[in-house]
Amino acid sequence: MFLLIPTEQKNKLVKQYRLRLVFLVLGLLVVLLGLGSFSLLPAYYSILEDEKVITGQVSELEKSIADKSGEDFEKSLRILKENLKVLKGEDRDITSIINFINSKVSEAVTLTKFNYKHNIETASVLEVGGMAKDRGSLLLFSKDLKGNESFSTVDLPISNLAKETNIDFIITITGDF
Repeated sequence: MFLLIPTEQKNKLVKQYRLRLVFLVLGLLVVLLGLGSFSLLPAYYSILEDEKVITGQVSELEKSIADKSGEDFEKSLRILKENLKVLKGEDRDITSIINFINSKVSEAVTLTKFNYKHNIETASVLEVGGMAKDRGSLLLFSKDLKGNESFSTVDLPISNLAKETNIDFIITITGDF
């Protein structure tokens, strides 16, 4: 094989080729980095907008907390504590109230229904239903229940006293239990 190009010239051409190749690779790298950076701009602006929204919400929350009066704040805190108790499973135990009611039942009164409605903001309500043999035993049972200090009201509707015997009744008890 014949060499038509002298070795010095050949070495120069190889160096120029390698230099062009390096510049081509560097140019492609710069273009790729530019395109990559450009493609990240929408995500960057989206994050900036989210940050503005979140800081706005934080400032609104701080303002609402500062605007609330002490009483409203205490009420909100009490409701929050009650909700946390329910979530943790530390809800109030009503079995002691039901045991107290069962202890006041005489032979003439039979209990068939308990309906409990727990209310955080106002007093809780317990409806006790059953059957009484006569009016006197029902009135005595109602009077015994009114003796409990944890009951704020014990309501025996007059309509329950319409019959003289075999009376179906519902007594509504309200209180903090």
